[in-house]
Amino acid sequence: MYTLALAIITLVGLIADLGLVQGVVRYGAIQSHAKGRAGTHKVTIVALQIVVPASLLFMFTLFFGANYLAILFSKPDLGPLIKSMGISIPFMSIQALLLASTRSLKIIKYSVIVWVVQPLCALLLAMLFIFCKLGILGVSFAYSISTILGACLASYFYLRLMINARKFDEKFSLSQMVKFSLPVSINSWVDFANQRSEIYFLGFLSSAIDVGIYNISWRLAGLETILIESLNQLFGPFTSELSYQHKIKKLGELYKTQAKWGFSFALVLFLIYILFGADIMSIFDATFVRGTTVLIMIGLAQLINAITGPCGTVLLMSGHSGLSLLNTIILLVSSILLDWILILNHGLTGAAWAGLLTIVLVNILRVAEVWIILKIHPFRWDLIKPLIAGISSFGAIYILRAFFPTDSLLIDLLWIILFILFYIIILIFLKINQEDKMVITAIQQKIFGSKKKPDIVY
Repeated sequence: MYTLALAIITLVGLIADLGLVQGVVRYGAIQSHAKGRAGTHKVTIVALQIVVPASLLFMFTLFFGANYLAILFSKPDLGPLIKSMGISIPFMSIQALLLASTRSLKIIKYSVIVWVVQPLCALLLAMLFIFCKLGILGVSFAYSISTILGACLASYFYLRLMINARKFDEKFSLSQMVKFSLPVSINSWVDFANQRSEIYFLGFLSSAIDVGIYNISWRLAGLETILIESLNQLFGPFTSELSYQHKIKKLGELYKTQAKWGFSFALVLFLIYILFGADIMSIFDATFVRGTTVLIMIGLAQLINAITGPCGTVLLMSGHSGLSLLNTIILLVSSILLDWILILNHGLTGAAWAGLLTIVLVNILRVAEVWIILKIHPFRWDLIKPLIAGISSFGAIYILRAFFPTDSLLIDLLWIILFILFYIIILIFLKINQEDKMVITAIQQKIFGSKKKPDIVY
């Protein structure tokens, strides 16, 4: 029930920000290059004046429509969850806009802090409310309260950053940002609906258990893309600036390096899921072991997502938001058709196949378009290095486990740690090249606030 409610709330939250989060990243970076922080501040204020009223309107609409949604899914208990979590929608939008503004200035540390503190607060509050016997409704309020706290923290960081920004009276072209943001907004809605369409279709079935199993598998597999998504947030403004300045060669280098790093990280988790998937799923519930195949299939999809690099971000930040929207609409239609055919006939396994095919299709399409438009691609010969390290480590642990079998989760954890150590040692033996060293330097500078500009871009 919580998974279904969260999918609904997040979709409405994406609609509420009207795509202006990406607009702030793009035009905030451009204005910052021309006019400093004052230019970024102007862009952010214009966006807030639109997003805050819109998000309030969506919040009230969802609140009064919650019971109708519960009837639609034939789950009466869904209504109160939607109402309690819907409070968070305006604060989601404010937080997203303000953090996007700080990232447009190429400062990532504030986003990192909020992205760590908010879910930690949600977890602690959920534990407290469950201890107080408030049940699932308490967990939903924990989500809303943590989102409010996250918005407050983002506001504090933003104001601290902009407190000394000089003011200027030049007008900013709102129509230009809306023209860019509106297709991005629709793209975000459709893309999210596309990613969660399996949850919605499973939600229409009589049992909600498969929704929980699929959600856990999806989230675990989604961990594979943490690094590539983090690099997208870190280098998104650079991507916008490089494409704006027509420095395509440098953009291509950045594109390839991000893909390699994303693949290197995703491969570790994917191989862990193959080795220990059943043990990991059994942590949640013994019956969830039947979701192991789903975990591996979605994990494979996310591995492909990682190796194709930030193709979607490159497409968006180079100004092709309309093409990105067209891609996503095509994929949503394909996803709904696959869900309709596969889920209604094959349930949970059908959902896994639908998710896998959709992710593979979207990445093939985006990579092809980036190549046609910009003549750059995410593939490098040294992608073979993490592949060698992964296969070697996988083989070693597989053989060792065959000789020393155990049913202990603690021992499995030690095997996982040993697998990761093998992987890292082999990668180091195969040597880190100059581009990788520049990414490490750039990450260190952005997280720890160094004033030196990263060599990877400049």
